[in-house]
Amino acid sequence: MPAPGRPEVSRAEEWAELRSVFPIYLALAKQLEIAIPFPQDKRNLPEKPPLELFKQVQTWLDSLDQRVLAHQLRHLLQMTTLNANESSLRALIQRHLRKPSKTNIDRDKIDFLLVQYFALCAPAKIYHKQIELDDTAAVMKPVLGEVDSAPLDWCQPLEKMIAALRGFRGLRDMLKTNFIAEGSMTPARCSPSSVSISCFAARSSN
Repeated sequence: MPAPGRPEVSRAEEWAELRSVFPIYLALAKQLEIAIPFPQDKRNLPEKPPLELFKQVQTWLDSLDQRVLAHQLRHLLQMTTLNANESSLRALIQRHLRKPSKTNIDRDKIDFLLVQYFALCAPAKIYHKQIELDDTAAVMKPVLGEVDSAPLDWCQPLEKMIAALRGFRGLRDMLKTNFIAEGSMTPARCSPSSVSISCFAARSSN
């Protein structure tokens, strides 16, 4: 079952989220040489903003979401320590999950961010065994809430890919098949408008 839709948030909750992700967007703007409409001394956002500032920050972040591609977000988070803050990473994921209409680019960002969150928050002992759906559900509960971890039919292609991967003795065996070409197309078969524990678990255990 897909994760439940994110509930509407109050203005205070949205501002707390905006403050949490603001440093990430500042870093993205600097990396991509995008103009930042906030002077240096105004980049430490206050706890209680005037309405004008609230709307300015909200509009700017929305515009960056339209411009930043998944690989650019990936590059920033993997090359800095910005992905080491659980609350900021959670806020960024929830911001994207709340989008009423998600594009393929949004889906790619969400996929990447969920994997980053899992890698940050999963206990070390989880990697010493086969990762099960319930394990993934427990780690991802702060961002996805209570979800059904039952396998989904449209995740079966991923499960088949993982099973095939475990059967290869090495790269040479893999290159004799169409595994890589098939694998590059498989994620697109998962719905871009929903997130499920079972599909995510299949990807994260690969």
